[in-house]
Amino acid sequence: MRSTIGRTLMALCVLGLMTACAQPAREAGMVIGPVAESARLATTVPALSSAVAVGQISGGSATNPMGMSQVDDATIRGALRASMTVHGILSNDPNARYQIAGHLNELQQPFFGVDVTVTSNILWTLLDRISGAVVFREQVVTPYTARFSDAFVGVERLRLANEGAIKANLTKLFERLAVQPLTPQTPTVTPAPAAPAAAPSAAPSS
Repeated sequence: MRSTIGRTLMALCVLGLMTACAQPAREAGMVIGPVAESARLATTVPALSSAVAVGQISGGSATNPMGMSQVDDATIRGALRASMTVHGILSNDPNARYQIAGHLNELQQPFFGVDVTVTSNILWTLLDRISGAVVFREQVVTPYTARFSDAFVGVERLRLANEGAIKANLTKLFERLAVQPLTPQTPTVTPAPAAPAAAPSAAPSS
């Protein structure tokens, strides 16, 4: 009897841990760490050095404690600004030459899993405010997996996976900015199909 009660209590404790309240993603877990001077965007792309202001960040969601961990706009914005500071490109001047904006198209999450993989999909745009042209526009998609060894509680693993997916997205963004020429982006237009040739007219009968 005692062993049965003990197993029941143990199961209830584990269930309580596994169903803990959801926690929102934390900015600190999404900020890019220190990079070598030679790899900083301020070095590789001098035009961006202290010349980029942060514009609108959208698409994020607040976390419902009874639901799933999410990432809100303010947290993405904070992580972006801190990461831009690491790369030496952040400007606090509202009239800075460049302005970057991002929209979280999707944060793909599993409902459960031993190892939790989250994939972030963010559309980034960089505007040259002198010319008024968008000089960078790219959809960046990055996955990140939080392992069972990273956190025993499922909701904690999901939060870590959210943070890792956004951090990986920011890392990829800066990698792309380092190699993408800052030239006006021309929208891709699919040419209209050619009109079918007219059928030859039949010869009039005599």
